[in-house]
Amino acid sequence: AVDVPFEEDCLRMPGVLRNWTRYIGHLLETRASPALTRCVFDRAVSAIPYSHKLWKLFMEWSPTTDQPEVVLSVMQRAVTELPRFPRVWLRYAETCVRYKRAELGMWVLDHSLRNLPITQHERIWDYYRVHFCGDLLFNEPDGGKEWIVDIWHRWLQLHPNKRDLEY
Repeated sequence: AVDVPFEEDCLRMPGVLRNWTRYIGHLLETRASPALTRCVFDRAVSAIPYSHKLWKLFMEWSPTTDQPEVVLSVMQRAVTELPRFPRVWLRYAETCVRYKRAELGMWVLDHSLRNLPITQHERIWDYYRVHFCGDLLFNEPDGGKEWIVDIWHRWLQLHPNKRDLEY
């Protein structure tokens, strides 16, 4: 009964971001059930799929569900709708690292480099080199050597003058 005014606003004007953020804020304040909250988030991002603010809220909330598949699913949907936002790609990669999904993380970063303009690649490369090269050396059975060599070769194509400094 308390949710009715928020629900009515969202039904009456589904394309208005403020209605959805107020409704979601209310659900988070009242600690509504995760199922209801997820349902409202799903409806919100369906109504306004290109809203970075809604996706950011959804991505911040989803790890609280402690269900890796749900969280990764939200991240996948976010990068599908917002492929030009490097921060969304990085958050997805960070989530992969947190859940120890190195292969998925590699896929995410690879696809981010394919989708982002080259002017935004450096943010991805910094994360790629620091987190994946270090993590793969210690966490993969074969040391992830093939992946690491592939990462460095690709990076050196963009920065051939740094070959002696970093490689």
